[in-house]
Amino acid sequence: MIRTFKTGKLGLSDPEIEKERQEIFEAMCKRHNLDPKDCGSKIGTGHFYTPTEIHREQVLWAMSMANSVLCYNGTKEDWNRHAWKFQAQEVWQRDGLGMTRKFGYNKVQNEAYSLTAIETDKIWEAQKARISKATIFHNVVDDEEGTLNGIRW
Repeated sequence: MIRTFKTGKLGLSDPEIEKERQEIFEAMCKRHNLDPKDCGSKIGTGHFYTPTEIHREQVLWAMSMANSVLCYNGTKEDWNRHAWKFQAQEVWQRDGLGMTRKFGYNKVQNEAYSLTAIETDKIWEAQKARISKATIFHNVVDDEEGTLNGIRW
């Protein structure tokens, strides 16, 4: 059985994406009686997220990546080099006999990690429309990776 997950709202700015990611994180912490101040430093809490939360987080990460590609005048072809990774994500490992459970995730959680090609296409189009209303500043700061651009939403 192939499950489908809701993509949710698209076309968010980076601050909106980060705000929603924080809300998902805090909801997971509350549900499991974890202190959010403490919880962020703990490794291995990923399996505490619901499949819906996992899928939405992946959508949020994809939107953020699309924003980065667009910030540097990237094309749809550039986006596709990143989008396929969101479509192929899994948290179970493959071995000679097939998929085996890893890190405490169940099968539905594993399925929630992958986005569809339709979702990644919609993400690209929504982020392209959103960033067209923003201002991109070139050569804002230099770091070890080169010169960075910035976005005023």
